[in-house]
Amino acid sequence: MSVKTAERKNVMSAKQTKDTLKDIDGVKLENSEVTLHVGHEKGACKEYWCTLHNRSPHPMRYMQQFWRSDRQIMERVCSHGVGHPDPDELIEKDWTHGCDGCCDVAMEYLRMNKRLDA
Repeated sequence: MSVKTAERKNVMSAKQTKDTLKDIDGVKLENSEVTLHVGHEKGACKEYWCTLHNRSPHPMRYMQQFWRSDRQIMERVCSHGVGHPDPDELIEKDWTHGCDGCCDVAMEYLRMNKRLDA
């Protein structure tokens, strides 16, 4: 799965995120009781899709968000308990995961919206 270079504006780059990472007041993860207290300020992502502040209408929005601190990525946990990369996650990150197929519809969504190559 390769990312279209021209579409990188849709999500923040890893450098942009690293440059803005700090303690924040807290953002409640979607469909979760967890509040994340490390991230970037809300204004840093206003032009991008963001797993915290500006979520796209992707088809995995009903799934619980889960922050993987070991991999530094946001996941969506399906009804089978499998963590899938959140479609609004940084495009440069490694999206390798133990997939059960529940994210196929989200991957198609990203392709249709030109955020991923076919």
